[in-house]
Amino acid sequence: MAPQYDYRCPDCNERFTAFWPIAERNTLTRCPNCDAAARRLITISAVDCSSECPKWIASCRDVADAGDGRPETAQFLKDPTRENYEKWKKASGLRHLEPGETRMNRIRRAEELKAAEDRLTEETLKGFQKDQSIKVS
Repeated sequence: MAPQYDYRCPDCNERFTAFWPIAERNTLTRCPNCDAAARRLITISAVDCSSECPKWIASCRDVADAGDGRPETAQFLKDPTRENYEKWKKASGLRHLEPGETRMNRIRRAEELKAAEDRLTEETLKGFQKDQSIKVS
């Protein structure tokens, strides 16, 4: 398995990961979001996968809205365990990015689904109006 390298795009600020053999680590890497040349970041892994409360879970509390009124949020802020993290994420409608998915792809996909839903609603309404219309001679 090749080492993992983190990159950030200077144009759109997208952050992503790529795998390269060590001999090819200086290969020009393009942003999956906007295709600009990305810069490799120097990163250190701070993930503690062995404990119940790794640092990355605790850092998710920074984006949890304490005022949203959900009991899952209050419990997660009080006790940031994996179990409470998963409950908060589910209650908030959040999910991790899938492999190859970028934030922009997710936004575009949501916009495409909304547009398709709007078209279907409009077509259904037009069909109903046509079926219910009265012809006057």
